[in-house]
Amino acid sequence: MGLGNANMRRDLPRAAKWLKQAAEQGQVDAQYSLGVLYQQGEGVIQDFEEASNWIRKAAEKGMTDAMYMLGIIYYTGRGVATDNIQAYVWLNVAAAQGKEEAIRKRNKVMELLSDAEIIEAQRRSRIWKPLVAKDALPEEAQEEQH
Repeated sequence: MGLGNANMRRDLPRAAKWLKQAAEQGQVDAQYSLGVLYQQGEGVIQDFEEASNWIRKAAEKGMTDAMYMLGIIYYTGRGVATDNIQAYVWLNVAAAQGKEEAIRKRNKVMELLSDAEIIEAQRRSRIWKPLVAKDALPEEAQEEQH
């Protein structure tokens, strides 16, 4: 986020509180933004594990920026165990959604993988589908799930 304005910085703890409430209710943008705050330690205590948890929630729902960021998190191991296969999967899915930086980073991660690992990562990428919160479905689709 990198907010430089002193007034904005002073309000970050309050913003983080409101973001957390929205994130807990499943708001994808709030989940991602809260994760970024935890990652950067702005308005909250810096906590890479908490950051990865919130960013993962947004990525699993199909948010491209969150997918890219989760790929980076798996690549660097900040908040999770380093996992280059998972890094490749998330970066590959983000790249397929048009995220330019994800293409370059995915290709860099690919250099670290064996042929078998690349095949597995590409298989996981092909079958990946975003989670859809029940309350985000149209009413008729919610009724079908009963």
